[in-house]
Amino acid sequence: APAATSPAAAPAAPAASKGESLAELEARLEAAESEEAPEPCRPHSRDDFLRRVHSFSNARLWFAKPAVLSPPQCARHGWRLGAAADTLVCRVCLAEFKCPTSLDDPAALSAAEGLLRTAHQPLCAWLSNPSPESFGSLLLPARFGAAPSLAEGAARALESLRARHAALLRLPSLPALADGLSPALDEAAAAAGLAGGGSALLAALSSRLRDSSDGAAEAEADGGSSEAQRHEAALKLALLGWRPGAALPQPGAAAGGSGQGAEPALLTLE
Repeated sequence: APAATSPAAAPAAPAASKGESLAELEARLEAAESEEAPEPCRPHSRDDFLRRVHSFSNARLWFAKPAVLSPPQCARHGWRLGAAADTLVCRVCLAEFKCPTSLDDPAALSAAEGLLRTAHQPLCAWLSNPSPESFGSLLLPARFGAAPSLAEGAARALESLRARHAALLRLPSLPALADGLSPALDEAAAAAGLAGGGSALLAALSSRLRDSSDGAAEAEADGGSSEAQRHEAALKLALLGWRPGAALPQPGAAAGGSGQGAEPALLTLE
């Protein structure tokens, strides 16, 4: 007679089928483990959120999805990547969501985005409890170490803009900017809540930089329209992240030379 199996015994791991890759087997094993380990709905737990995002590490199973269906957005609504391609699973209500393969139609994309919120089981806590939107905006530490607070981030961004602007003004000449830049500045102004478009954005930033500049405001005022245009060009370049990419020659550093024949410094993105 076969030996009795203990109810607490772990289920046998599924064997690899013929032609199945190691990555596909790992995905199936992870899905099998998830079925045995339901999790509570804790929308404000960043650790839980990051674990759900980590489940999308197999990019082949969730490939080339638009931003509204990105892994952070899916994880906000309680979804993890399933074992099959284009499939999401919820560990709370055990619901599955199969994403359409074609999302070129705006209506299909909108419907898929809506299913992120509604495809859970009727009594699932994720239906009306998504994680905060801020969880979907991952702040990377970069060179500052820990991710800054909102106030610190704004102060650092303004200081970086001020440094780039001042460095660009020390260049002997600045490149001409294409007219196609205006729509991008208008969009940035709208995102910042400014009604006057790109010109209002530049005026606001110029005012902020002028508050703590060393004589820049006087130079701009006394230099006439040419100097004002130079300041505006430097501000646009600085706003887009550009700064001088080579060391600037110091005035009078070259012995016996006027410095007029020196090549202009290259620009680089910060």
